[in-house]
Amino acid sequence: MDAFLDNGADGIFIADKRAVKASSRIQFSKSEPDYLIFQREGLLRRRFVMELKDGFTFDTKKSSGEVETLKEFTRSVGSTLAYSTEFKICSFNQTDKQAIVIGFQTDRYRSAGLDG
Repeated sequence: MDAFLDNGADGIFIADKRAVKASSRIQFSKSEPDYLIFQREGLLRRRFVMELKDGFTFDTKKSSGEVETLKEFTRSVGSTLAYSTEFKICSFNQTDKQAIVIGFQTDRYRSAGLDG
């Protein structure tokens, strides 16, 4: 990952959690995201911070905490790398987008004590 960041050539690079952790360019004290995707085309510099979830339940970590960690990572790394950044939570093994949204929101309500 560091070699890609240093070479400046156009292209797309996908770094998994191990590559992010091994990078000397990215320092983050909490859990790294599952993947970082870098895209360079001319002056375009984009970074996607990706977290993968199986299905649509968020029982291993509260969804609000998940979002906050992604935001913290984005802020921390954004100050060291000049890329626009988006973060995404990708759910697989669930084809109904509405079920994913409801599952995510339900966990957020539950963690805030609003589930009745």
